[in-house]
Amino acid sequence: MNLAPAQKSTINQVINVFETGKPEGDYARVVRRPDGPKGRVQISYGRCQATESNSLKDLIKHYISLDGWYVREFKTYIDRIGNLHNDNEFFHLLIKAADDVKMCHAQDVFFDKRYFKPAEKWADKNRLRLPLSMLVIFDSFIHSGGILKAISVESPMSDEKQWITQYVQARKQWLATHKKTILHKTIYRMETFEAAINDDNWDILKPINANGVIINAEATA
Repeated sequence: MNLAPAQKSTINQVINVFETGKPEGDYARVVRRPDGPKGRVQISYGRCQATESNSLKDLIKHYISLDGWYVREFKTYIDRIGNLHNDNEFFHLLIKAADDVKMCHAQDVFFDKRYFKPAEKWADKNRLRLPLSMLVIFDSFIHSGGILKAISVESPMSDEKQWITQYVQARKQWLATHKKTILHKTIYRMETFEAAINDDNWDILKPINANGVIINAEATA
């Protein structure tokens, strides 16, 4: 996968919109959602919404390693992350920490290492080369932690465009019918990709409508 800087920026901006509603991302965004294991309420935080059940603890550990403003406060919580959705002090600490440039840097580095690079490695292994393909795969890593076996699509075939189109359709159906009803509302992500496919925007150099927010690659160059 050989992405130009503007293409990688577009990919990140689309995901930022999906996760926080803003192309630049919202480093301070904290929400409580019933999307944890067995429908348990959990906190999700930051530009790409690290969750308590998955990556929030590791993100905070990375921030602590940078010796940010709020290291002392976070150290008192680190071993309890996973069961803090009712802790309002922790909730507001996360918001405050986003004022620290080291937290913003921590998020950028962490999300790139935790999600973008593995997604890129998966794409390379499966011989996917188109920027829109990378956007679709990265979204799956951010939203579901990877390419799920539960989504019934054959391994990538020689026709990359055909495989991505089929995968988006299958993932849309999976989201729309998932037992976690909170996922039903997220099919707009697949509708964004469907529109880009229909627009033949495989290089993602034309504008992308990400859930009502227009991402223009020329503006990110």
